[in-house]
Amino acid sequence: MVDRVIVRQKIRDAFSNPQRLRSFLLRYYPAMAQQHSGTLYDPMVNDLLTHEFNEQMLLNIVAFTQTCPEPPDNERGLYQKYNIVRTDGKSIDPKDRYFILQYNRSDAQGSAARIALELYCNLVAETHPLLVEELRADLKLYTLYDSQPTS
Repeated sequence: MVDRVIVRQKIRDAFSNPQRLRSFLLRYYPAMAQQHSGTLYDPMVNDLLTHEFNEQMLLNIVAFTQTCPEPPDNERGLYQKYNIVRTDGKSIDPKDRYFILQYNRSDAQGSAARIALELYCNLVAETHPLLVEELRADLKLYTLYDSQPTS
């Protein structure tokens, strides 16, 4: 007997974005792929687990991941790259969405992250003044990157 929780995690590990999962469905389950054209990731995973849940599906996942390696990050679009855990031990609602910004980088992504965080600070300054103060102090450490000429 195959454990659905383990299979769900294997699906998430193998298919980090909807496009990759859709490619898998097109190859092994074309009718399901047609049904899910344009839908989000979780409904596809749920449908796959509901209708095609068996050991053959696991073999298909392994075969697909071996023959179709993950593309580089800049070609992947939006996908689950990080697992988030709260430091206070509280649970995270699986429906919640998070986007990680690495603002200490010296490249265009770091610069874009700093711009996004500054906008965030402007929007929440009244409700979260201490957070904004500390975040802006931290952002100042990295603004040197933005003033350097690019090569």
